[in-house]
Amino acid sequence: MAITFANAPLVELIAEFKWTPSDTLSAPAGLQGIPQVIPFLGGTKLEEFLMRLGGELYQVGFQKSERLVPPGFPALPNQAIVRFRSNDAPKSSVLYQAGSGMLSAHATPPYLTWKEFLPHVENGLKVLLKCRNDSEKDQPFSEVNLRYIDLFGEDLTQGRSVASFMSQVLGISVSLPEALRSLGQSGGVSSLNLLFVLPTPHGNLTVNVADGKAGNRSGVVLITSLASKSPVQANADVIMRSLANAHSTIHDTFMKMTRPIHELMKPNSEVIQ
Repeated sequence: MAITFANAPLVELIAEFKWTPSDTLSAPAGLQGIPQVIPFLGGTKLEEFLMRLGGELYQVGFQKSERLVPPGFPALPNQAIVRFRSNDAPKSSVLYQAGSGMLSAHATPPYLTWKEFLPHVENGLKVLLKCRNDSEKDQPFSEVNLRYIDLFGEDLTQGRSVASFMSQVLGISVSLPEALRSLGQSGGVSSLNLLFVLPTPHGNLTVNVADGKAGNRSGVVLITSLASKSPVQANADVIMRSLANAHSTIHDTFMKMTRPIHELMKPNSEVIQ
């Protein structure tokens, strides 16, 4: 049986699907050739898509919707516009967000196991494939992304600074050049934000470590995500295999990086990180 943790640092788990919406506006490059990002007003096709999606999600138990961007207000491609939640207690920790060219499924407190969350991801994906506009229905997804957000509080950092936690626990060392070390006062770096992208066989693994907050809790934030390198076929089986590979990669990485504090995380075979 896989090792799981009763005191896991998980804040949120997100599976995200993105594609290029058919109503995306093109624009000439701005200064120094940098493309301009143009907000657009959600049109009839977008509203019809969101209504279809909301109706189908209602059928699978997600009865509540919350508008994040009011109708007629400018939005961006791949920006969440509507959030869907359930009134049913077993589904209360799951929510969906949708917009032009995107759908995401989120696991929030009280956390489900990956095995329990997976059917909600698959249901959301199948609803999405059914509801996309005709002009986009067979279009490959530009990105399939699985992201874990963890926060290590005082009970897990044990008084370590973000730099010490990174090096002593996560095994990530950051060395400043003498030109900067000579400027510092005692105590070293007081704030740190490190991000790197590592190509893997299953996609690009992005790791971001920083000192930060989640709600009213402070600590070391670890955001680990794995995104597809190339377009993914609009097929539920293909996409779910991609997510399974992403989960395996992220889970194995997390287990190895956090090994020094596994006892503090309280190994438990019932509750999963």
